[in-house]
Amino acid sequence: MATGLAAAPGARADAWSEVATFGNWTVVRNHASTSSQTQCLAVHQRYAAIRLYNDQLQIAVPETPRGYQYQIDSGAASKLYLASQADQENATVSLAGSLLTNLASSERVRVEILTYSKILEVDLDLNGIDDALAYLGGAPSCRS
Repeated sequence: MATGLAAAPGARADAWSEVATFGNWTVVRNHASTSSQTQCLAVHQRYAAIRLYNDQLQIAVPETPRGYQYQIDSGAASKLYLASQADQENATVSLAGSLLTNLASSERVRVEILTYSKILEVDLDLNGIDDALAYLGGAPSCRS
């Protein structure tokens, strides 16, 4: 369950079209991009504020995040991480690198996000994330 998440920022809804579905993830493609690059991302089917790119899982929040911690499957909770400057400016929490690799082979992640005024909790079913990441990284329709 995700509580207190922000609506996901982005282009007009009609500029995106669904291209594939993997478990809880719907891959969409931007048709109104002004750049020469085609943009694809996957949106969690229950939470539009949670977006998956080929290099990160991004959670949009309604306030500036100060820090976060996570728990993968039934493992121990991580230490508290400070939100990056970019995440603070964009009101997001981004999970990337080796953490994203770990998430690709996991079933669930729980994230607690600390803002100035509250703690937001996200309990995310990751079903299909591995296939969605593979698609985002290799689909010809997602490349320029």
